[in-house]
Amino acid sequence: MEKKAVWQKMLIGAYLSKHEKKIKNVCYLDSDILINPFAPNIFKFHSESKFSVISEVSNLPFNLDRVKKKLSFNRNFFL
Repeated sequence: MEKKAVWQKMLIGAYLSKHEKKIKNVCYLDSDILINPFAPNIFKFHSESKFSVISEVSNLPFNLDRVKKKLSFNRNFFL
């Protein structure tokens, strides 16, 4: 039985352990991620004893509340 491609990312840790790869940090990015070249180094804030995630809303170059209000207004106005 074939595994679905969307779940293959969950196997990264098992693969590295099984093949005894000596990798200190791994960063998995979905293919729809945009990289901000001015963003801070994500590994700088990582603790080796924890699993880290990155916020979708921290360090945005715009005011998120203002954008949400505009989206909400336009959605209500045009639908």
